[in-house]
Amino acid sequence: INFYLNNKYLSNLSINVLGFTKPSFDLPSNVNFIELKNGAKRDMSTWFLDIYNYLKDIDDEYILFTTDDQPVIRPIDNEALKFALDYIKNNKIALCYGIFCGGGTSNKLLFENEFYRINEVNEKYGHKTNLQLNIWNKNVLLEILKHNKNNIASFECNSYKLLQNSQYRDYKIINFTKKN
Repeated sequence: INFYLNNKYLSNLSINVLGFTKPSFDLPSNVNFIELKNGAKRDMSTWFLDIYNYLKDIDDEYILFTTDDQPVIRPIDNEALKFALDYIKNNKIALCYGIFCGGGTSNKLLFENEFYRINEVNEKYGHKTNLQLNIWNKNVLLEILKHNKNNIASFECNSYKLLQNSQYRDYKIINFTKKN
């Protein structure tokens, strides 16, 4: 169902799906399957490192990243997505919530116009670095993946602390909201 929903709502994008075993069914034309570890069985102790090893070699500076249980469930406003990407590219942003799903608790207003509102995610929000579909600065995500203990809970609850002690400490996590 993920392929169907992602293709339905992101059909204008080329989607790369990382995995260990290629699906036995045909993928939509805009979906590419990237086989990790030459099809070897997934090893939970190296899962994040396997993703890191692929992502470190791609040219993209910003990526949409999520796990396989977080499909896009509503239409995506391409103008809002473009605006969010432009904002991210022109500011020190680690990741951006809100385009695809709800965001974390916000506090500090960073930008607002008649169409959009951008807030910094509250420092006390427990899942600042989560695995829902978000826009990531690839290098920030790589920093987390290479230091994480291959534990999803640790990724979501503790990776922000890891960033605070890295070269990305000044990067913000933002919540992007399209006004109605």
